[in-house]
Amino acid sequence: MRFDASTETFGWLAAPDEKQRQIRKEYRHIDKQFRAVLTEALASRGYVEADPGPPDVWLEYWFGRRVTGNPDQPAIDKHYAMITLDVLEPDGLKLAWRTSAEVLVDRSASAADIRDLMRRTVDAMLESIPPRATN
Repeated sequence: MRFDASTETFGWLAAPDEKQRQIRKEYRHIDKQFRAVLTEALASRGYVEADPGPPDVWLEYWFGRRVTGNPDQPAIDKHYAMITLDVLEPDGLKLAWRTSAEVLVDRSASAADIRDLMRRTVDAMLESIPPRATN
């Protein structure tokens, strides 16, 4: 199986390790927005979250960071976030599809501005998503 036109449902994998859980905690201002916007974008393309059964594919996302300037200054309000989205086959082990984007994150931005940034980011990330089969 691959992420292709026969794929209909998705599920979320938990953060894979303690480092990623900490980064998601640090990025909590965008974590919830990213996940909500991604769910909406997939729904608009015909994909639905599997509930309660097993999904056709699993989604896993990673945040990375790149700090410019002096990384020892915790007061930096802007930094780059690398967001990687992996689509894994039903066993949760084999990569079926991957995309990523780097965004400049302003920690002082409003929730509406963060949501708009995440919407633009997700749209760019999903440009090459395989079309879902329609009957």
